[in-house]
Amino acid sequence: MVDLSRDVGWLWFGVGVIFTFEALSTRQRTLLAKPVASYRERALLLIGAIAIFFRTGIGEVRLFPDSALMNVVAFSAVVAGLSLMLWARLVLREQWHGQAAIRAGHELIREGPYRFVRHPIYSGLALALAGTVALRGDAAACAGLAAVLIAIRLKIAAEDRLLTAHFGERFASYRRAVKAFVPYVG
Repeated sequence: MVDLSRDVGWLWFGVGVIFTFEALSTRQRTLLAKPVASYRERALLLIGAIAIFFRTGIGEVRLFPDSALMNVVAFSAVVAGLSLMLWARLVLREQWHGQAAIRAGHELIREGPYRFVRHPIYSGLALALAGTVALRGDAAACAGLAAVLIAIRLKIAAEDRLLTAHFGERFASYRRAVKAFVPYVG
């Protein structure tokens, strides 16, 4: 069986480098509303990432079959999810920042992947992590994914409140028309 975990690791590393350099090169603008990230969300993301990406010796009972088909499907999910994240980031251009906040000149983006979901970076992250977890196949990674999904739901709720406060009815209309996380579902 071909082990794709190293390839997946390099993909994650590459996307991480791109996002880091983009964050460092993004022109800083005046904050109009404070960032909404909380310690609870950050803790859940950290715990989830450790469980997904590091072998801890805890919960390493395999839950998914280690088959060629599963590996191809899981690897495809990773590539699709990371691609969605990059596409969404490119569409946001100067508006993206590591923490959600309202800055001077902030616009409501409704193009690219934002036509289909309000938070495509989180959607892509979840899809890529689900593929990574399927490749790992163990209980600890599944628990890590659950922690990350909870953190994403909390972040979406906080960001939606922030955007509603800033854009009012424009965002409320967008919110009614476009699902937050999965097209046509929620």
